[in-house]
Amino acid sequence: MQPGDLDFFGNTRITHVGLYLGNDEFIHSGVTELPIVMISNIKSGKYNFQAARRIDPLMVETYRMNFR
Repeated sequence: MQPGDLDFFGNTRITHVGLYLGNDEFIHSGVTELPIVMISNIKSGKYNFQAARRIDPLMVETYRMNFR
């Protein structure tokens, strides 16, 4: 994984998404925990990591241009 990749977590379905920061850390928002935005270790097993995906910057720009 590379910094900026989206990380997906869950058991039978994806229930949580974070943004990979590097060094096995990701930033995400908690629903029942404080603080609301936190940095966690992806290898902790708490969130049951499923997959990571990289967003294509060209795709993001195309999306932005079509919805202005």
